[in-house]
Amino acid sequence: MLSDLKIMLDVNNEKKEIQVESEINFSDNVYNLKLILNEGLILNKITDWNGNEVIYNEELNANALFIQSGKRVTLKIPEGTKSITMIYSGNISGWHNTITDNYIALNFYSAWYPIFEDYDMEIAKKVTVKNISDFTVVKGRKNKEDWEYESNDFDCNILAVKDWNSISLENFSPKLNIYFNNRQIEEVKELSKSFSNIISYFTGLLDVESNINGTFDIVIPSSDEGGYCREGLIVLGDLPSDRIDVDDFLAHECGHIWSTGADVNSWEDWLNETFAEVLSLSFIKKKYGVEAYKKRINDIREIAKKSPQIKSENGERPDGVHFKGTYLMHRLSEIFGEDTLIEIVKLFVRLQNKTTENLLREIKLKVGTKVSKFIEEKLTER
Repeated sequence: MLSDLKIMLDVNNEKKEIQVESEINFSDNVYNLKLILNEGLILNKITDWNGNEVIYNEELNANALFIQSGKRVTLKIPEGTKSITMIYSGNISGWHNTITDNYIALNFYSAWYPIFEDYDMEIAKKVTVKNISDFTVVKGRKNKEDWEYESNDFDCNILAVKDWNSISLENFSPKLNIYFNNRQIEEVKELSKSFSNIISYFTGLLDVESNINGTFDIVIPSSDEGGYCREGLIVLGDLPSDRIDVDDFLAHECGHIWSTGADVNSWEDWLNETFAEVLSLSFIKKKYGVEAYKKRINDIREIAKKSPQIKSENGERPDGVHFKGTYLMHRLSEIFGEDTLIEIVKLFVRLQNKTTENLLREIKLKVGTKVSKFIEEKLTER
């Protein structure tokens, strides 16, 4: 088993390169270790805790879901090894990954750190970031000339900004920081109000606590790559020009604060995406009215018609995962009522082991057989 990951990250902003020393610590014997790294990273050395070189093999074009430029590294670990150290360097690429003069983004989608194939990624990760003392690392802590960052999430998400604008809102619950570039302050203040309203609405709708500990950060780079949500963090791409579209965008990502936990690497991800969008649409209906909701549902319906079935035959994550399930839940609400739909969202949020099978079992017990059967039949509908 793996216990933790300690990383020394040196960013060369001039060359747009990184140099990394990753120490992987084991809590038990590990004999074979498979991991994904970005293809642009060159392995210089892998050693065990005694300084002995570790045998490894590299397989190019081993792209994983969400990682488009990956290579697989397979290591044979000597018995009794407590840790290994990997030293590598080079360029990175991937969704929402970049190194510029005023913005650095390194995350799961580039595999800049080891992505383990057979072990849980939700282990303690401690990163020391060097050579960017004039930046601010989001969720980081300054230690002399270095930045320190820690994560127990599956991602090791380094976001660093320089000469950006930011606002901090202490009177929010939770405390909110927004980092932005090329945005008007009035636009960002409106975004902060929307965030507060969305969180308040969702917690009331789901009858849950805010589920946010400490400070929440929103980062808005100039990017057309969409957005994503992590623990205590949302990254948004370029904001739409219309206020309703901004709210829809933000509400979907806020929805993932609660709509999360199903396997994102398989067809089960329809659960995460569907219920995040259901929450977003519910907020849009409340704030902007039924007609605004209908317009969005009509757009979703057209995309859903062209999308493959939710439960793919090979178990992989299908295209259109954001839309097919959302339209299914809209149809369900038309037949069984909106209260039934919200009860299903609540069941998913509270579900311990988040699979479709387990959710259908809960729906059958607590909502009814007709509803669970309706969903099950639609999962393979083309």
